[in-house]
Amino acid sequence: MARSLADRPVLCDLLSALGSELERNISAEAAREFKLAHVRLLGELAALLRRHITVLTPSAARELVSLTIVYTAGLWPFAHPSGAVAEAQRDPELADTKVDFADRLGRTLHIAVTGLLSLR
Repeated sequence: MARSLADRPVLCDLLSALGSELERNISAEAAREFKLAHVRLLGELAALLRRHITVLTPSAARELVSLTIVYTAGLWPFAHPSGAVAEAQRDPELADTKVDFADRLGRTLHIAVTGLLSLR
């Protein structure tokens, strides 16, 4: 899933901008329509995840989808820093501050799935 998201930079950009930009200065009706479609699509993604991770409950699958969006929105900008930050990260002392999006998201999702399964 992490690699699939990494291969979709426009989607990751949009997810990163969702809460901070895209959902601002819109009408309540526009927000409602978007959220209803969003909830429906997230439900479809949760059902798809359950076909691949069969031990997930429906609620755990929905939570994993929500966590995936939040993790993507948070990690994507750090994995694609500004020019100034990328230049600063060339300093060997800052090597650990570089974020490989697919690797970090994959590890984060593994930890999330493990945690969700331990809650059962």
